[in-house]
Amino acid sequence: MIRPEGLLQPLERAEIEWSDAGEPRSRRYRDPYFSAADGLLESRHVFIDGCTLPGRLAGCGGRRYAIGELGFGAGLNFLLTWAT
Repeated sequence: MIRPEGLLQPLERAEIEWSDAGEPRSRRYRDPYFSAADGLLESRHVFIDGCTLPGRLAGCGGRRYAIGELGFGAGLNFLLTWAT
C-alpha cells in the first residue's frame, strides 16, 4: 500500500519507571501499567470480565472475533485473552 509521505509516525519508545511498590509506570504520563497488588486480577476484572469476553468468544461459533486495543502496555490483556 502506498501512503503519503509523513502520514505514519514512528512509534515512541516506552519509558518505564518502577515505583517503590514494584508498580511499572509510564515516565511520560505518570500512569501505572497495572496494579502492583495484582495486575492479573485487575486485567481479568476490567478487561476479560468487564467485556464479558468468555461469553462473547463462546458465542462466535468459531468465526473470527476482533478486539480493538489502543495500547499494548505490559501485554496482560493480550495474554489473558489468549488464555481465555
